[in-house]
Amino acid sequence: MYQLLSALDYQLRPYFSSLSSDRFVRIYSLAREWYLDLLHSTQPLARVPLRVTEVNGLTFRNDLGNAAGFDKNGEMLRFNYLLGAGFGLVGTVLEQENKGNLINVCGHKVNPWTPLPNSHSAINSLGLPSKGIDYVVERVREFKEKYNPQYFPIGLSLSTSNSLGYFKKALSVADFIELNPSCPNVCHQEVDLVELVERLKEIKEVPLFIKLRSFETKYLVDGIDGLVLTNTQIDYSNLRRNLSPKDHTLFDYYTQKYKGGVSGEAIRDVALKEVIKAREYIEEHNLNLNLIHVGGISTSEDVQQSRKYASLRQWYTGLMQALATTSAEEIYERMVNKSDITRCFSNTTLPAYNVSSSLQTSLDKD
Repeated sequence: MYQLLSALDYQLRPYFSSLSSDRFVRIYSLAREWYLDLLHSTQPLARVPLRVTEVNGLTFRNDLGNAAGFDKNGEMLRFNYLLGAGFGLVGTVLEQENKGNLINVCGHKVNPWTPLPNSHSAINSLGLPSKGIDYVVERVREFKEKYNPQYFPIGLSLSTSNSLGYFKKALSVADFIELNPSCPNVCHQEVDLVELVERLKEIKEVPLFIKLRSFETKYLVDGIDGLVLTNTQIDYSNLRRNLSPKDHTLFDYYTQKYKGGVSGEAIRDVALKEVIKAREYIEEHNLNLNLIHVGGISTSEDVQQSRKYASLRQWYTGLMQALATTSAEEIYERMVNKSDITRCFSNTTLPAYNVSSSLQTSLDKD
């Protein structure tokens, strides 16, 4: 069902953008939550591509997974796992429940977001909505117990905080942590990053990454394992030049009223330049740091280019586009395996990599 609706919307979206900008934003802000609920109830059984990747002691079945924002609360782990992602990322997760930025649409309070349909991009000012760390921990634990995911590390994207209890709860289920001090839609708590990293490492030794909007050496503190580049972007005057003129009116309306961070193909070049800058610095100073590339990844060519510089990749806007334009069974296989000779789900000899009886039993019960 979701594939038919996604494809239909993808074809009609450019025509809908001729509506008033206010009406378009309200329609898609409401539709976003409904659509994610639909995905949550879906069980895709895709051909899962294997490009086994070792990063900081973790084994990833492939090197592409969802970015923060796609799975805010751990409710999409099953969908991403069965779709073929190499890993899952949940969040950004906050300590307490947060509704985020809200607008009223037909009596419903929803978080503002809009696609930029002629530019394969989007802009959001969600404001980090989250059901809170307790809820997320339960969802992650439930998923792990039920599906026993193989070579599918689960990361939690967390806000910077001075609350040790918050991080202890996250580390009880997370295989890696992504600290997010760079979301453009909220004010972040000021913390001593050096002290925070030391405290996290004392609690539990897991890979620890910091997500940035641009590469800055001040974040290269002892104890981190790498950087995630980049977060959504806010340099509106320059980003506007990367958009189709057909999206300018909508873009101007949204940024003037809601501000927000831009994602998708409009930031592809910006994100890649920051990743290259970070890679060059890491090599020049002989640092033992990994990079996770996010921002504007939407094609297999983007993935291949990214592999020259980064160990792992994340996507969100590109993933939403793929769900509308590609069969679910082929999305990750096409993105990961294009021009590569690699193994797939059906013929791998890695342990537990076929659909185990326990997993199939769990699926049959759902």
